[in-house]
Amino acid sequence: MLYLTKIRNAESEFTENEQKIADFLRANVSELKSVSSHKMAKQLGISQSSIVKFAQKLGAQGFTELRMALIGEYSASREKTNATALHLHSSITSDDSLEVIARKLNREKELAVEQTCALFDYARLQKIIEVISKAPFIQITGLGGSALVGRDLSFKLMKIGYRVACEADTHVQATVSQALKKGDVQIAISYSGSKKRLSCAQKRHESRGQR
Repeated sequence: MLYLTKIRNAESEFTENEQKIADFLRANVSELKSVSSHKMAKQLGISQSSIVKFAQKLGAQGFTELRMALIGEYSASREKTNATALHLHSSITSDDSLEVIARKLNREKELAVEQTCALFDYARLQKIIEVISKAPFIQITGLGGSALVGRDLSFKLMKIGYRVACEADTHVQATVSQALKKGDVQIAISYSGSKKRLSCAQKRHESRGQR
């Protein structure tokens, strides 16, 4: 079993320090070549022995073995993703029938779903679901194409009984955000995560201590 999968599956059993290590490894997997256990321990404010024990808990002999395995997994995943994406985008030709084109496009969508599922942090996703399920009111924000995704999500949530607001206008988003109460939830949808107008409503929401 891949170490990234082991980390994901064992997350519910992690201690606070182990969770810090797991989060760090996932967030920095592309840069692990330059990370030592000493550097990592100092950055996380934990002992080196905690990192070694974490690696052993996953089945590695030590941090070096775990680090090298994660680097290998990341490289293999990147190569597979790039090769598959290149193949799919260049495989449709003018000689293809409509049926063949449809099948190729369907496979591309399937691949996108597979890659998305592989990136899920399921333990964290479960916590998010629990928070949303208890929310008296939900605000969904997004701009452009993300607003359309938000609108679709709002309809789905309303169908199963949730009180939801989803407005594309940023001024309305900010106004609704200011009216949120304790327990209410704001879901911000963004492809880049860097839209200033979107983050404005989000910051107003966070400044009130809401989720």
